[in-house]
Amino acid sequence: MEKFEYEFNGSLSNHISVLIKIRALTEELERSLRMAGDDKPLFSMAIQMAQISIQSQQCIMSILQSGFISEAHILLRWSLELAHKAFYLAEDPSEYERWISGQEIRPSQIGNFIQNRKFPPWKSIYDEWSDIIHGNYRFVRIQSFIGYNTPANNDQLVIVGQALRNLMIISHKMNSVLCHVVQPYLGSDCDILIAEYNALEDEIVKIHREYDN
Repeated sequence: MEKFEYEFNGSLSNHISVLIKIRALTEELERSLRMAGDDKPLFSMAIQMAQISIQSQQCIMSILQSGFISEAHILLRWSLELAHKAFYLAEDPSEYERWISGQEIRPSQIGNFIQNRKFPPWKSIYDEWSDIIHGNYRFVRIQSFIGYNTPANNDQLVIVGQALRNLMIISHKMNSVLCHVVQPYLGSDCDILIAEYNALEDEIVKIHREYDN
């Protein structure tokens, strides 16, 4: 049995249920993008981002269930950066053209864009995840308490739950970008996808209010 398999099927099953729905919507959006035609501007990027989002979500859930908490947070930071980059590119066609030509888009550019749009920058969480990636002492000193070989305990379970809730938000961010890209080409079918997106947002907010307040 995996380290947190019992909790994934029990106390955290509502988290898993929402994440499965989010992934199903991502898959539905990817299909819609393909049907609309990948020759349109941004569509190729959006389809690739959808595929990466699906894979990273599956990977993060899998390694969290196995007990690899630190490793999951490395992928969470990467997924957050990917969602923000997708949003940045979808909103600025000139930057998208630069990006597909092989030019670098610096993280600071995207960070300033997110700030100017008054979206939550996740700075404190991003800094915590950066400690893990860079092996900073603030991370190393607690690794023995959350490591794979440390027996499961309530503190670890709290962190796993927080990670799953953050994954919900990040994956939902990506779905927002995909909706934005495909919306002009779907006509009335778009209303169905938007309704699914809004219903999922309500579920995400409800879970966050229950656990984080």
